[in-house]
Amino acid sequence: MDLTIDIRFEDIMPKCDIDDLLESLGIENDILKDSLTKLAKAAIEEYILMLTGNTLFSKADEIKQLRLFLIIRRYFEEELPTVQEISSMFHITDTAANTLLKNVLSKYSKGLEKSLNQYIYKMLKSAKYLDKKKVMVCTSPEILARMNQKLSTEAPSLKKVNKVFGSAGEIECSEDTYNKLKELYGPQNGK
Repeated sequence: MDLTIDIRFEDIMPKCDIDDLLESLGIENDILKDSLTKLAKAAIEEYILMLTGNTLFSKADEIKQLRLFLIIRRYFEEELPTVQEISSMFHITDTAANTLLKNVLSKYSKGLEKSLNQYIYKMLKSAKYLDKKKVMVCTSPEILARMNQKLSTEAPSLKKVNKVFGSAGEIECSEDTYNKLKELYGPQNGK
């Protein structure tokens, strides 16, 4: 099976970083394309091995964090994967997947702020009204914690978001908290 991938270099790296890349690789500009093609083949093979459950990738958490960061940016296209998707892709438990997500969001927070905001806003938009509260699905304790952290700094007088008692993945909040979260994470903030 042949695989052809067309990548415009400008889409993945600003021109100002080319010299840094050339220096890091220790090559001249005339072989940059061939070098990147080789790196892309190695990366594709690495991802295939990871996705098929090859135990080669149980080495270091930093490698998993980088891979997840790149997967979020390239594969999920500015969305965040669920804990279960991470668990399935990396062949780890939900608890380990949530820890990995937490570490990636912390380590790569600047690069993932837009994805995080979009994920939370999308979750908020899908909320249902039940018993004078807004209920939504959130299976990541890390996302719940981040929402409450944002509330504590931006609107400390509001009640925090809580897990729905007895539910595996639902959270709830008061309507005023919900409205504030939509304001904080909405697209009008330009994040």
